Amino acid sequence: MTKPVQIIAAMDIGSNSLHMLLAYVDERGRLVSLKSYKKILSLGASLTKSQHLTDIALESTYQAIEKMKERAQYYRPLFIVVATHAVRVAKNNEELLTNIYKRTKLKVRIIPGEEEARLMGLAISRSFFLRDKTILCLDVGGGSTEIALYRNGKPIYLKSLELGSVTLTTNYLKYKGKNLSYEHIDQLQKAILKTLAPVVTELKKFSFKRSVICSGIGKTLAFMDYRDQTGKRLKNPDRYSLSRKSINNFSRKLSQLKQSSMIRNQWKISTNRSEIVLAGTLVLQALTEELKIPCWKISNYGIREGIVLDTLPSSPKDTK
Repeated sequence: MTKPVQIIAAMDIGSNSLHMLLAYVDERGRLVSLKSYKKILSLGASLTKSQHLTDIALESTYQAIEKMKERAQYYRPLFIVVATHAVRVAKNNEELLTNIYKRTKLKVRIIPGEEEARLMGLAISRSFFLRDKTILCLDVGGGSTEIALYRNGKPIYLKSLELGSVTLTTNYLKYKGKNLSYEHIDQLQKAILKTLAPVVTELKKFSFKRSVICSGIGKTLAFMDYRDQTGKRLKNPDRYSLSRKSINNFSRKLSQLKQSSMIRNQWKISTNRSEIVLAGTLVLQALTEELKIPCWKISNYGIREGIVLDTLPSSPKDTK
């Protein structure tokens, strides 16, 4: 008789999007994904100057979570719900969590940046496991950037930085509107390098075999790169190779185009992604150049897969 599996509904309330992954770990320790859902909420961009989430943003979040829970009920999952940067910094996050529970009976855990990095790194290290080798794992999110070094499935370095593609766009680029200039982009690049400097110093103490990025920015650049190379749409970005040269080229091209409408038309990407891809690319480029990383691999595994693996632990498999 087959042992019933425990399905996890891993929900992540991020600064740009709300995601839910329905998955389980099979008897061989492999993560099996069943369904995934995404809803753009842009919570990071909705934060007021006083660091409060607006009433519209709160209501949109409640409704999105209600719909996702309803979709997941068929699987009778164990719900694990976490919130990251935008909710971490919001001064009315207690109101958000209280009302989510009242309306859905789901408890939300606000996780610190280092825990976000740990879960992200856990997922990537399982997917790209290299025995006795160190893997650099990166997630350039909407509100923050997480960096993790993993070796043999264990974290040896975790860091979270206030470098999110949504917040950087809002603070340096978006509010400039049509008057966006190279001077504004230059100011953003200097701010990124200043924030990265102490982390780069630490990372240079390590030797890592592979560099992997799991965020929407990495996947978006993979789609853009593939379109430039082939004229076609990339079906699955997982394990796509994004070279240092390509990242530098995109940094230059995006900086020249500046406006999200032009970026969207050039690569046929979504409106939401076209608005934040420049800031995210500048973060990725800065880290790539400072560490002289020749190539990034794209991973479909990220924080939600990390939640499932952390809830239902399994032994890492050597997939080199």
